[in-house]
Amino acid sequence: LEGCTVFVDVWTSDGQDTSSLYADIAKNMGARIVKSVGPQCTHIVFMSGREKTVEQYFALDEARRPKAVGAAWVRDCKTAEKRLAEEGYAVDLE
Repeated sequence: LEGCTVFVDVWTSDGQDTSSLYADIAKNMGARIVKSVGPQCTHIVFMSGREKTVEQYFALDEARRPKAVGAAWVRDCKTAEKRLAEEGYAVDLE
């Protein structure tokens, strides 16, 4: 995931924050992890995340919004040992 700047907001269905697990995987694959959503982000890894993340995403200019992908993207990239196309993992934040 070299060249990716990633914000991770991943929660389980029972309310456990598992963001650090996915952030560690992405970081170990070469991604830069950031603490907040901003124009520097290339990706938001999102699953059952916070409303604040969604608000920050929509506050960005449409042309500068990062790709919003599910946690499965990180997991599958790790399994494949390479960056996979984001299209099949897109998350609709609307």
